[in-house]
Amino acid sequence: MTASETSTNTSEKGRLAGLDLLRLLAVLLVLGCHMEALPEGWDSPLRPLIREWMDNGARGVDLFFVLSGFLVSGLLFSEYRKRNEVSITRFYARRAWRIYPPFFVLIGVTLLHARYALNWTPPQEWVLAEVFFLQSYLQGLWNHTWTLAVEEHFYFVMPLLLAAMVWRNRGAANPFRAVPRLVGVVLIAGTAIRVMNWKMRPEYNVYAHTFHTHLRLDSLFFGTLVAYVYHFHAESFRRIAHPLRFVLIAAGVALLFSRSFIPMSIAYLVTFGYAQCYVGSAALMIGVLMCEIPKNRMITWLAMLGTYSYSIYLWHMTVMQWAVPKMHGSVSWPLRQAIYTAAAFIIGLGMAKIVEAPMLKLRDRWHPSRTTGNAVVRLTPTTEAGQLQQAA
Repeated sequence: MTASETSTNTSEKGRLAGLDLLRLLAVLLVLGCHMEALPEGWDSPLRPLIREWMDNGARGVDLFFVLSGFLVSGLLFSEYRKRNEVSITRFYARRAWRIYPPFFVLIGVTLLHARYALNWTPPQEWVLAEVFFLQSYLQGLWNHTWTLAVEEHFYFVMPLLLAAMVWRNRGAANPFRAVPRLVGVVLIAGTAIRVMNWKMRPEYNVYAHTFHTHLRLDSLFFGTLVAYVYHFHAESFRRIAHPLRFVLIAAGVALLFSRSFIPMSIAYLVTFGYAQCYVGSAALMIGVLMCEIPKNRMITWLAMLGTYSYSIYLWHMTVMQWAVPKMHGSVSWPLRQAIYTAAAFIIGLGMAKIVEAPMLKLRDRWHPSRTTGNAVVRLTPTTEAGQLQQAA
């Protein structure tokens, strides 16, 4: 391995670590969103900080959406750059191996718990909503799996659109030139639909204003736009973004968490607020991508936790709904939340080791990635982007 190759690989690992750190941040935010309500009588110096954590916890979903759009679209962009084609059947197969086994284990355990611990049979329509990923429109078994439905709908539509562009522009070095126009239409339409939705339903409802796929899909498409520029205009991307990386991080944090210092109405939050959040998430992500992440034990350990964010996200509500209520009356509120947070990570890591990791090994054996291999290594974001499949 040459010195150039060594420095490049170190840089790539640092940037992958940066994305995993963002995943960790996202799942931590979500954990805060689902904490028990602050008790009236709890007076602690930590109360304002925990209140901010809880109030801004939903921003973790916005960050997850943009990261998913960026990483998953990047897989197909990388594949085309390497092979001059995209295989959407392989893409669907690899996504299925990553998403479905951990998810359906959760659903299976949920049904067993309902039957034998609660002596209760959930309504069939709730189960079917989960099985067919319709939780963003219909009542399911859990109140957090709606985000998986939104992402699944994106994973179905986005590859078909990109494959159509490849077919229409066969042999072109960049057949995806229509991506910015397509995403622009999606962004404008998404915001317009949310505004009209609020006009028609001016009283907040979590399904009508937050969960529906058509109200949130633009977040993932915005990630696709960033991925397109990152892969097909890498030199310009780096030339512009690298000097501004710390400004982008600061702007991203400000946009994501602005409700902490600027009052916002619910009408704004569920219309233009979602757009503000995906722009903030993208700015934060781009800034982190352009940073050299320090390589030390703490960063490595935190990034490792971020790689398990999917399983942590899946299982955290089992702790909150099955275990925490049993502690009432014997365990204080702060200790309950600490146990909830720690247990979410422990159970999530355990299930990732038991279910997710073996399934990913089988996936890579039966449906190997088409974006890995001995490609020419260059010290540019293009090369780094080619390695982002490890993080998706």
